[in-house]
Amino acid sequence: MERFKLMFAMVLPAVLLIDHSWCINTEGLALLKFRDGIDLDPFGVLSGWSNGGDAVDLDHCSWFGVECSDGKVVALCLI
Repeated sequence: MERFKLMFAMVLPAVLLIDHSWCINTEGLALLKFRDGIDLDPFGVLSGWSNGGDAVDLDHCSWFGVECSDGKVVALCLI
């Protein structure tokens, strides 16, 4: 029983961390909504913006052209 408790104590935080990593905050969702309104992206600058479908990176501050300060979007530079 003690072995099970130890294993559970080690696995649960890892599961919570993985589950949390698949969340996207409201700023990321707003950027995705903005992206969805773009009809033409000839250079594919928005192709790396993802809500987790194919890409692993859900941190909108690391997306191309997104500039953040303290985790908040402060500018977009898409040229």
